[in-house]
Amino acid sequence: MPHQLRSDDFFALGYAAEQLFVAGQLFTSDVVPVGRAVQDACDRHIGRLLGMNQGLPSSLVQQLGICVRQCPMHGTLTREQAQKLGQQTLTTLDQLRRVLNEVALQEDRSLSPDAA
Repeated sequence: MPHQLRSDDFFALGYAAEQLFVAGQLFTSDVVPVGRAVQDACDRHIGRLLGMNQGLPSSLVQQLGICVRQCPMHGTLTREQAQKLGQQTLTTLDQLRRVLNEVALQEDRSLSPDAA
């Protein structure tokens, strides 16, 4: 990551990972009805992340925007469309996982006695 992260950035990244995971689970669920899963995932999990984009990397914000644009405003998605959107969401989660791993590695290096 190009800049030094603040504690708020860590919370934002962790929260984003949690919300993307839940959204991905909803999109790919066989238990939750597809209409409800899509509405909850889009409105309650993915859409809310865009409001906190200052703490997230710009590439991740762009990916979230793609996911939100695929969410239907008033229509519905088929199970197959929901599965595809779920895969996009999980791909975004994987990108976020890489960011979190990079952050953890930087923190390990800064806390290492050899770094002093």
